Amino acid sequence: MPKTDDDILRELLHDATDDLLAPSAVTVGIVARHHRRLRNTRILRVTTTSVAAAAVVAAAAVTRGGPSAPSHAPYPAALPATELPATKLPPVKLAAVQVLDLLSVAAGRAPQPAGRYIARTETDIDQGYERTTIFDALTGDVWTYQHGSISAPGKLPALAHWSPTRAEFAAWPTNPARLRALLLSPEGQATGEGEEGAGVPYGTTPDDLVFQEVTNWLWNPLLSPALRSAMYKVLAATPGVTVETGTTDMTGLPAIEISRYASDDRVTAFESPSTGAVLEQDFGIVGPAVYTAITGYAAPPPDPYSGG
Repeated sequence: MPKTDDDILRELLHDATDDLLAPSAVTVGIVARHHRRLRNTRILRVTTTSVAAAAVVAAAAVTRGGPSAPSHAPYPAALPATELPATKLPPVKLAAVQVLDLLSVAAGRAPQPAGRYIARTETDIDQGYERTTIFDALTGDVWTYQHGSISAPGKLPALAHWSPTRAEFAAWPTNPARLRALLLSPEGQATGEGEEGAGVPYGTTPDDLVFQEVTNWLWNPLLSPALRSAMYKVLAATPGVTVETGTTDMTGLPAIEISRYASDDRVTAFESPSTGAVLEQDFGIVGPAVYTAITGYAAPPPDPYSGG
């Protein structure tokens, strides 16, 4: 049975998991080639049936010994497939939920950083400084090294259990409905990681809060691939979330832009289409931050800016 257009599009979405930003021309070409293949198959069937019928008529005439049938002009030869006009189809534009579902798949396939200590490096574009935050996956302790134009110490004090541990994250549900319920509970609210029940601004809706918490937690490198994947599914089910494909972060890396308006502020995040990792976040008042590296260590890493 020939494939339907829906089958082709499903295969396209499946094959595009590793490259969500494939140009729309690729989609058009795939569908057009499929249509040409179906049309050529039908032409071949009609031509084959006509030739067979003509052969039967000719054989019957010879057997009867009657007068020969009047001559007819030969059937025109079918155009080669390369000369058939291409089917004109509009580009396929994915809805926000489809893009977020594909990001969920990419995040679920991405490897988790190995090692007890995970270092995340970021650059603050407005302030012009770089910082590296170290997460202890066993205790949840977090500390930060930084340098640049900011007037602050080179090392910030360690914060005990500032983040859930890797084991605690493993106990979080990956069912999207249950995960959303957790994010709306005091346990799942952490505007600054680990600040459970820190308070919700007046007028914040449940959808506002869910988007805020998901974008905050996606920043944490201790999330498992399964939990990161589930976070994107929660976003896909949250009204008001918009996506833009074919964009880049401030360093020029390919990205998918995710945003939502809440309390007149537009929160924007840029995610890697191949891994679902956070590349950049812009929370309006704070300004954009670009995340350049995540590295795992077996032992606590030294200050990367000490020069030693």
